[in-house]
Order: sequence, then structure tokens, then C-alpha cells
Amino acid sequence: MPVELVNQALCESNDVQEFLTGGDYNISSTPEDTINALINLFSLAMEGGAFLDRGLEKKERVEFFDGGCSYVQVACPPFSVSEAGEIENVMVWDGGSTRDFSDGNRLTIYDDFGVSEKTGTVRMLYAVFGVGSRSVKVQYTGGLVETKKPKSAPWDLRQACAMQVANWWQHRSDLALDSVSVPAGGSLQLSDPSKLLPFVRQVIHKNRRFRGPW
Repeated sequence: MPVELVNQALCESNDVQEFLTGGDYNISSTPEDTINALINLFSLAMEGGAFLDRGLEKKERVEFFDGGCSYVQVACPPFSVSEAGEIENVMVWDGGSTRDFSDGNRLTIYDDFGVSEKTGTVRMLYAVFGVGSRSVKVQYTGGLVETKKPKSAPWDLRQACAMQVANWWQHRSDLALDSVSVPAGGSLQLSDPSKLLPFVRQVIHKNRRFRGPW
């Protein structure tokens, strides 16, 4: 079966072609499945803790946190922003020790809590969240890439993906990448950032999820 790009793919085969010269890659003659598999490998790996440490697909999510603190930080920033520049679709409940997430315990943005779009931080303005295990519920829309739309990815991540995949393709004989079996049966594994191109490492560092209050 053809290899389709994953929902959070950071680039597409046309992007890869721009970084290949000398006739090394032609979409009409090269197995595009292999290129797509490499794009998927890169994109999925980027979500891991050794790389961007964040979910990439922009979609609605629900996360739970322990209470007793002044702020929590979601796993898949940034928060969605409307065309008017306002943060949208962020809802927070303070369920306390009973984990009661009814409407009565739903907090009001800018009255009870503030948010940081880029870091995905939700901070109480005048108090702390009630004490309790998984007692804070955050529902939000977050992520960097719209579903099945690689062109919506930040330009630097899109470029980094295309450059790295092009590099892998140019060295495919050394990596034993000669079929569509990547990543299921190929020899390439992506777990060490030091194995990536210098520019790609810089982009990862720039876009890595910031862990902190703001």
C-alpha cells in the first residue's frame, strides 16, 4: 500500500526535491513512498523528548495535572489563536480533591487565570489550584501543524525536515534505504540529535518546548 504522510508531517516530497540537485531525485521516477516514509520518520521523532518535546498536530486536546501549584503547562503548545489575535478554545477546571469538573468549577480566563500562547502555560492569577491528584483539567486546541497540511508548519521546521530527508536520501546506500520498508524494516533509527545536520539541530533547539512558568 502507498505510504501516506502522517497527520503531523512537517514537509512533503516537493519540499525535499528543492534540496536535491544533479538529478538525484525526480518524483516521477523515484519511489515517493520511501521519501514519505522518511518524512514520517523525521516528523514523528521530532515529538520525542530528545528533540522538540511537544505534540505537533494542531487539534483539540485534554490534559490533567496535579493541583496545589500556581501554574500548569500543556504538552502541545502553542495555543490556538483566532484571526483577531485572541487565544481561543482554552477551558480550565479546578476539580479539587474530589475531581469535580462540573461547570461550577470551571475557571474564567483573564479573571481566574492567564495563559501564555507560545509556552502553553496556564497560571492562576490570584491563588493556586486546589490540592488533588489530577485535579486540574485543561481542554485546549494546540499544536504547530494543521492536520494533513505540511505547508502550515513553521517555515524553519519545514525547511529542516526537507533538508534532513534530502540528506538521508542522498546517503541512502549507506543507510540501507532502498525500499519502502522505512521505518518498519529499514536500518535508520532517529534517537540522537547529534546525528542530524547542524542547521536542523539549530532549528530543533529554537523550537523545543520551553518548560517554565512563562
